[in-house]
Amino acid sequence: MEELLETGTVLSIENGVAQVRLHTKEKCGECSSVFCGINEKGDNILTARTKADTKVGDSVTISIRGKTLVAATMVLYVVPMILLTIAIYVGIYALGLSELYSFGLALAVLGVHYLIVFFTGLLSKQQSQIPQIVESE
Repeated sequence: MEELLETGTVLSIENGVAQVRLHTKEKCGECSSVFCGINEKGDNILTARTKADTKVGDSVTISIRGKTLVAATMVLYVVPMILLTIAIYVGIYALGLSELYSFGLALAVLGVHYLIVFFTGLLSKQQSQIPQIVESE
């Protein structure tokens, strides 16, 4: 199974989930991963499931499964592109709307999709989707 390994420092732990500041790499500026978040200081922060012996301040290695990256990419990029195409097609050909209104319809459909992803926590609430700390020092 393919996986992405990242290293970082544990900032906090709550209910078996840690906030980890990743050690920034040159490629971090090019990446738009859905797993990392940039805080107000410009640090890359990642949420990861902890091991029993992990403590605040530990240097850790985090594993992100390739399957998880693919699933997130599908939900955030592929599905919206398909929805956009279908909504424009339905707007123009099935509803007889102009291109402008069909585009507006497509944007509304995308908005609903992203609201569903956000409010259901589709990407964050599933424990299998959250990266795992695999090594703690």
